[in-house]
Amino acid sequence: MPIKYMVMLFLAGMSVVASAHMLPKGRATLNLKGEKGYLVVSVAASALVGADDNDDGLLGPAEIERSRLQIQKQFSDGFLISFAGKNVPLAFVWITHPDNGEAEQAPSDYIIVLAGVEFPKPPETITVKNILYGTGIDEKQTVLTVTRGREKQEVMLDAQQPSHEFFSSRFAGGNYGVWVGIITLVVTTALIFGLRRHRRKRESYTG
Repeated sequence: MPIKYMVMLFLAGMSVVASAHMLPKGRATLNLKGEKGYLVVSVAASALVGADDNDDGLLGPAEIERSRLQIQKQFSDGFLISFAGKNVPLAFVWITHPDNGEAEQAPSDYIIVLAGVEFPKPPETITVKNILYGTGIDEKQTVLTVTRGREKQEVMLDAQQPSHEFFSSRFAGGNYGVWVGIITLVVTTALIFGLRRHRRKRESYTG
């Protein structure tokens, strides 16, 4: 990992490292700060090709270390962030055990990935796509939370709906469908009352 990105991760990221230590299986977070984004993602061991040496569905520290570059490549290809219609390459990808910092690290059925991305400018909207899903019944989806200052959006991604556009204007202020329904109701009601008022005026003239 380039030194400058390790420094970035440390400065932005003592909280990121702490959240990585506590990140449960099937969860992911993306914290946007200006033109930078910081990812913490749990990835099922069974979603990674060629990393599990003994095919027991678990990854121990030795397996993680041996397959580090391979896992980094698979993650970069399988967890995609796009801005203005173009994929933004990850600035760094770092693999760690869920029990990082503990004296003993037992083989785990998932790993933690820390990653960073740098956008050309602070993004108004981004799209995140995840195609890394495991074979276990509890490994078929990822709950992704994206924060930007005081804004927060949370969605569930899976193989059927692997991507989501965050902070799009059509979601601003709440559920888009609800707001469309409210606006339609208001406009329809105004038209009905307007037509009734017009009809009453015509009847009063003809009467």
